[in-house]
Amino acid sequence: MEPKPISELIKETLEHVQTQQLQTLDKVPPERWLREHLKLETNNNPKLKELEDEVGRFCAGIWNHPQVGRLLLLAGANGTGKTHCAKAVQRWVSRVGHAKKYVREPGVIRHVNVILWHWPHLLDTLKNGNWDVVEDMFDVCVLIIDEMGGGHDPSQVGTDKLCQILSRREHMWTLLTTNVPPEDWNEKLDRRIASRLFRNSTLIDLTEVPDFNVP
Repeated sequence: MEPKPISELIKETLEHVQTQQLQTLDKVPPERWLREHLKLETNNNPKLKELEDEVGRFCAGIWNHPQVGRLLLLAGANGTGKTHCAKAVQRWVSRVGHAKKYVREPGVIRHVNVILWHWPHLLDTLKNGNWDVVEDMFDVCVLIIDEMGGGHDPSQVGTDKLCQILSRREHMWTLLTTNVPPEDWNEKLDRRIASRLFRNSTLIDLTEVPDFNVP
């Protein structure tokens, strides 16, 4: 029996990795993991339970397949748990990422690492000409941007850089939170960004979730 051409073997390997990734992303971490690391009070709210499960899947995917990722979007008003989840993922990756090695380019071994930016702070950083932070965001294993769409950006510098970041990070692990409802993305976030937000992404719409800070 003749050996298969290398092109076929590579194709089969990639298909196997993608299949395993999809199977992994369907699995929610155990309740113990969710309680220890995410610590989200769902209060029997089905939408918050969906949020908890999806963030759990996101973290499971990071651990099992750090080299191939996706975009997770959390959209909703203040007090719905978005920033809580973003910071929880950042803490978890910071705590365990050094123990996970992976190969993203031939001959280069990396550790799972994370960068978290609060969007208004990132806007100020960019307006001050600190462009190096964008290069870091291109390359990091896990990128988290909290409160995307907040802040004042009349020059559109933030919009332009965010478009670049999202384009470069397609199929990488990226978590975004925003107070802007999905139906307003075209108008308030820019059409280019709205287009990228729907590519290879999962959206958790928390519009109907009540504010935890309101008694």
